[in-house]
Amino acid sequence: MKKIKVALCYSGAVRGLINNLEHLKKVLFSKGNYEIDYYLYADINGGTVHKKDIAAGSVEPQGLKVKRELPFFNCQLVDESEGFDERLEKFNRLIKNYHMPYKNQVHQWYSVKKVFDFVFSHEKKYDVYFRVRCDLFPAGEMEFDW
Repeated sequence: MKKIKVALCYSGAVRGLINNLEHLKKVLFSKGNYEIDYYLYADINGGTVHKKDIAAGSVEPQGLKVKRELPFFNCQLVDESEGFDERLEKFNRLIKNYHMPYKNQVHQWYSVKKVFDFVFSHEKKYDVYFRVRCDLFPAGEMEFDW
């Protein structure tokens, strides 16, 4: 059986990624033949707009912790506060009456775009590009018919 090449693309606040990774692989990729490459686009400290994430990142930068503890990850770690005000202003100008907190959405959708930009900047092509939140902890086991 041919291996399915997967780009597992993490973005967002880093919380949970290290603890959840093995479980996520079991749930999503235990049935089938996969070759998985791992990508992370995140704030170097791993934070978002939430005080708890910012505090954890100031004690131990969570993005750097992933890079250190999961050396097989392709990491693009940035200071997400750079340019945030401009992104928030653009979001406020273009999106009207959005039902979620703007700050959270600006961080989330920007990091989703950036993780895919990061993956596509590499020459390797994949059969599946799978974007995941770092704090995802799915239940059960899934079998995909790609």
